[in-house]
Amino acid sequence: MHVFFIDGGSDVELLLEFYSLLSPKYNLHAYGIFFTNTPRHADVLVILSRPTQKMLTIIQEAISQMPSPYGVILAENSQIGLDFEKLNLKNVVAHLKDVSEPTEILKKLIEIAQGGLIC
Repeated sequence: MHVFFIDGGSDVELLLEFYSLLSPKYNLHAYGIFFTNTPRHADVLVILSRPTQKMLTIIQEAISQMPSPYGVILAENSQIGLDFEKLNLKNVVAHLKDVSEPTEILKKLIEIAQGGLIC
């Protein structure tokens, strides 16, 4: 499973937690999870934090470039930004609230990779 992520525009805390998943401690490749640098090769889009108004067009453009089927994971740790519930994003497979540890994101990625939540 290939993952592309976008930082929605709030604080850097969630982004740093996400980057820590790249460390050998978590060994994502053993679970068949790889990061890609383009949404055109991604199976899952992870949106980190609630997006700002200016990030909406970037998120929509990324989603439009993703091949079908795809999934979207929403991860937030603060109330800053636009409410995910009001964005009407399609194919949302998970909405993680109050994320404080990278393992929360990792568990959901593994569940999607092994469970076939994207179809």
